[in-house]
Amino acid sequence: MKNRYKISELAKIFNISRQTLIFYHKKKIFIPQEIDEENGYRYYSRNQIWDLMLILTLKKAGFSLEEIKCFTELRNTKGNIDFLENKIEEIDEKIDELKRVKEKLEVRVKNLKEYLIDKQEIIEFENREDILWYKIVMKEPKDETEMIKNYERLGEIARKNGIEDIKYINIIDVKNIKKFKMNEVIPVLELGVIIPENKKFEGCERLKIGRCFTINHRDSYDFLVDTYKKIDKYIDEKGYKNLGYSIEFMKEVAISTQEGIGGILEIMIPVVKIDK
Repeated sequence: MKNRYKISELAKIFNISRQTLIFYHKKKIFIPQEIDEENGYRYYSRNQIWDLMLILTLKKAGFSLEEIKCFTELRNTKGNIDFLENKIEEIDEKIDELKRVKEKLEVRVKNLKEYLIDKQEIIEFENREDILWYKIVMKEPKDETEMIKNYERLGEIARKNGIEDIKYINIIDVKNIKKFKMNEVIPVLELGVIIPENKKFEGCERLKIGRCFTINHRDSYDFLVDTYKKIDKYIDEKGYKNLGYSIEFMKEVAISTQEGIGGILEIMIPVVKIDK
């Protein structure tokens, strides 16, 4: 093995550019052992090969140039240990964050796949059990800005209590369902999130559902009024009357369609039988 290396030789060994080594020199991260005063050639010692290997390893590990410079200036074992242990803690935190991001992406993929399933809107009559939820009452039922803020608040509350796969609930005013117009903002009375029984916390309550007609809306929200009118007509034909509100179950994910933003909504309209 040679005792010293030119900058071009060292660059070739590590498959990096000469400019990288010059830059490291200017930043005082990796300084040549010798510089020829006549021609300005940089020469590196055999031991510096190992120093450069460490510097490039730290760079791949995500160390900033400032961190690398700080580390290379440490000349005692204790300082090296403390520095690296702190970096390991930062890496562990990043790994945990990446795992959380991965889980969210997996949920989104799952929801998108559900969206692609047969979009046929089938109306069914069911008797649903009560569910546990946490709710926020809307001050202005048609204020979309308030809705968005409340969704964000509910999402934060759910995640704070260990709920990642969030399913929202909207309580919709459908007393005037027959007068709904295309693209109209449907009044939202309350917003909430479903709470698993093992995640119950203060403020949760029971939402009664009981007998209801259900339909899945898998399209742009612009066509939501059509879905409501369809199920309302069906309810009338079957001899039932809605109780003035509907319950929408909505996944956290919003889906971009050719017709606009949409998603997967499970709509339930509680009803009573009309005596003839």
